[in-house]
Amino acid sequence: MIIREIEKKDETKLCDFLTKLSQKTLHNWNRFGTEIGKKVAEKISKEQVRKSKKKEKGFIAVGKGGEITGYGFLRYFPEKNQKRFNISLGIVVADNFQGKGVGRALMNYLIKHSIKEKIKKIWLSVYADNKGAIKFYNSFGFEIEGIFMHDEYFDKNPRHVVSMSKFLDKNIKNPSLLRKKLIENLKLL
Repeated sequence: MIIREIEKKDETKLCDFLTKLSQKTLHNWNRFGTEIGKKVAEKISKEQVRKSKKKEKGFIAVGKGGEITGYGFLRYFPEKNQKRFNISLGIVVADNFQGKGVGRALMNYLIKHSIKEKIKKIWLSVYADNKGAIKFYNSFGFEIEGIFMHDEYFDKNPRHVVSMSKFLDKNIKNPSLLRKKLIENLKLL
């Protein structure tokens, strides 16, 4: 398996990858909506290969046969923004490659890429009922920062969204303890 930044030549394969994601996978990974038809996938694929390197970078995991087995992105805040050293991250793995190390390889690649770019904090969101993904992110050192209750609705049913982060800045000592102290201080208000 090879992991690399997405290129213009990947547009058609990314479209195919997106249209083959199952409803269950789309339900747990809702970056583009729960139904991705061919036209929507084509539009998404074009946008992804043309993203400004300043705003977002897309990455793909490519299997031995040349097919895309996983997709990830790093979304940057504007350079003049106070959050310019933070990024948001997301990944999705093809249904028939889930549980086979693709997500782990993609996540390792995205974290290493972020370190090279001197990013201080990686942020992501995950649905509270997606316990497998939460456990997966925990295994990389991501910690829960907050829960947004009834944040998104699917067929009129609410879902809670969990915010998680990983600090790459070595100057931040024991973020778990710092977070706990901040929460305790907020309780005093």
